[in-house]
Amino acid sequence: SDKTYKDYTNLAEGNYTFLVKAKDIYDFESTVASYEFTVLPPWYRTYWAYAGYVILLAAFVYMVVVLYTKNLREIIKRKTSEIRKQKDEIEEKNEHIMDSIKYAKRIQTALLPGESLMSPLHEHFVLFKPRDIVSGDYYWMAHKENKSFIVAADCTGHGVPGAFMSMLGMSFLNEIVNKSQIIEPDEILNKLRESVISALKQTGKSDEAKDGMDLAMYVWDRETNLIAFSGANNPLYYTRPLNENELGLLKKEDESFLEKGEIHDGKNLLKQIKADKMPIGIYVKKDIPFSKHTLQAAEGFTFYTFSDGFVDQFGGPIGKKFMTKAFKKLLLSVYDKPMEEQRQALDDAIENWMGGKHEQVDDVLVIGLRI
Repeated sequence: SDKTYKDYTNLAEGNYTFLVKAKDIYDFESTVASYEFTVLPPWYRTYWAYAGYVILLAAFVYMVVVLYTKNLREIIKRKTSEIRKQKDEIEEKNEHIMDSIKYAKRIQTALLPGESLMSPLHEHFVLFKPRDIVSGDYYWMAHKENKSFIVAADCTGHGVPGAFMSMLGMSFLNEIVNKSQIIEPDEILNKLRESVISALKQTGKSDEAKDGMDLAMYVWDRETNLIAFSGANNPLYYTRPLNENELGLLKKEDESFLEKGEIHDGKNLLKQIKADKMPIGIYVKKDIPFSKHTLQAAEGFTFYTFSDGFVDQFGGPIGKKFMTKAFKKLLLSVYDKPMEEQRQALDDAIENWMGGKHEQVDDVLVIGLRI
């Protein structure tokens, strides 16, 4: 071209070398000439501009964080205030609930037999350890002429629901025994079952609650020492001295006299009277009457009724249940002690079993009576 200039557009900033040569009409080429030059960046792409961008970005982020933090603090402050208000309301409600439960405990305690009612039993103890403030286990006693009625019961559930059932049971027993002529334990249990089913409006439908109670009851004739027992799932244990025939067999290392579930210590025998396998409440066998067992007791006999809280308590080195076998061995190891020492020994045994590592899982009730 015969033009003596060249346009370049959009050259990025940097150092450049421009090379050029010419050619005449005879096609003779000249030597190459060079020209070095520098294209400077625009102000918005300088290092100072980038530094400014970083500063502006940091300032923007800082402002966003400050504003967000301020807003967040306001939200937290408001939510904290709401939570504190709710906490105060919950604490106030809990306080009212606890006051009500404590008052319910006073009512339940008032319904339990006092020392004046238990005094005719002479040698006896009651180990009563509710899991919660109020208990689903209860014990009940009454006296009519020369007869004493002793009950150890375990209601469905524990805590407040169990306590309602326990107070219901004690009220019904008071009405059945003290206001009627019924004195046989099986008849009392039959009547108690009718009262519970009626009060709870139980019909036996599959979707309704099967609330009720397991119960052991025996009637002690203090003149003849005749024991009449009836049980709803809960048995009666008793210890008695081995007779001459049994001692003679033991000398021959013959334990054929032992029935299933019985144990001995060489001097005394721990026996059990089984209960009927049905509760006080609605059940498929609700029309089957409870059975009665009689036993002629004598001096030295010791009777035990209880709930399942002791044998079902988890503890020990591997966190297993205490179990019935260990409970029988424990009773046989303390039967000859004074009754208060027996109660303390049982209490120590269950506390040691839990060992401070296991929570009490159910109410605990054991009643002991020595003839």
